[in-house]
Amino acid sequence: MYETWRSMGLLRNLLHLLAVSLIFVLPFSEPAWHPEGAQIILGAVIPAVAPMIVIIIMLDTLMGKVFQSDAAEPEKKAYYGAVMKTNLSIALVVTLMWLEAFNDALF
Repeated sequence: MYETWRSMGLLRNLLHLLAVSLIFVLPFSEPAWHPEGAQIILGAVIPAVAPMIVIIIMLDTLMGKVFQSDAAEPEKKAYYGAVMKTNLSIALVVTLMWLEAFNDALF
């Protein structure tokens, strides 16, 4: 597990770290139309950044699928499969937390 995590690379790990930090912060955010002061971070920036991060993760998943289909070695196919599973699970959790934060506004 640790070796797979290390082999994913710095940029992908930083993207996952940003997404996990959003998972922890999104329950405390309250989307507001006109936030003022420090409320701008939790009321506007965090809820707006979460979908952008999910889109970037999904683009990484798409590229992983492209590289997986091109790989000839089973080790590379397994590596890209692990990358895609990690990406999809993190994106799903971020999306669910974002929907929970917007629950009052959406439904």
